[in-house]
This record gives sequence, structure tokens and C-alpha cells, in this order.
Amino acid sequence: MKATIEDLMKVLAENIEGIELDKITPETNIKDLDGWNSMNALLIMALMETEFDTSVKVDQLKNCNSIKELYSFI
Repeated sequence: MKATIEDLMKVLAENIEGIELDKITPETNIKDLDGWNSMNALLIMALMETEFDTSVKVDQLKNCNSIKELYSFI
């Protein structure tokens, strides 16, 4: 069964400091959140691999403007 965008948002909120589930939407740009840094980018890449069995390259993540766009890789 394919993960939903809500699943992705929950994983992000549970694993990345500064992301709160009740304050994000599919349109949220994660790079605009307080505390965003390159370590969070690496963590997202690792989470996509372990939680959703998909890989996201650095360039792909750099070009993501929303959680919805990140979800498109799942």
C-alpha cells in the first residue's frame, strides 16, 4: 500500500525538530521552517530511504518547494 502525504508529514514531524504536524500542510515549504539546515536535508533523504523505500538526490531535494513536491518521489 502506497504511503499517503499525511504519512510523509507525520514522519517529518516526528523526526525533524521544528516541524509540527499541526502547523504544516502539503503546500508547506520545509526549507522555510524555523531551524531548517543542511542536517535536516540529509535526515529527510535518509527518512525517504528508510521509511518510504525511495531515494531522493540532493538536487531533487534542493528543488522541492513543498511537502507535496517531496511526496511526488514516493
